[in-house]
Amino acid sequence: MIVFSLTHQLKTDDFDWMMGSGETTTWSTGPQADHTYGTSAGHYLYTEASLTSDGNIAQLQSPLFRDRNEAKCINLWYHMYGVGVGKLDIQLSESGKPRTSLWSESGG
Repeated sequence: MIVFSLTHQLKTDDFDWMMGSGETTTWSTGPQADHTYGTSAGHYLYTEASLTSDGNIAQLQSPLFRDRNEAKCINLWYHMYGVGVGKLDIQLSESGKPRTSLWSESGG
């Protein structure tokens, strides 16, 4: 299982992911609770899309996977609702190669 940590946010992007619990601060935009617990006890990561401009990017980066021959799996639950929601994109980045999009979803 991949567990993202806020310490793996890229510093060269346009804005950051935040950790939340319960409802988001902007009315009627985010989940009412995290997926795992279904209550406000758990946490989730979110971006505040209402504070950004078109084309802005917030990035998280996972730790390096050392074993290239072992299969990898990413499980996630996502909620994309509200004005200004853009695209969630999971990419593979290998040294010396262009990034490859593995999965993408547009919101709105």
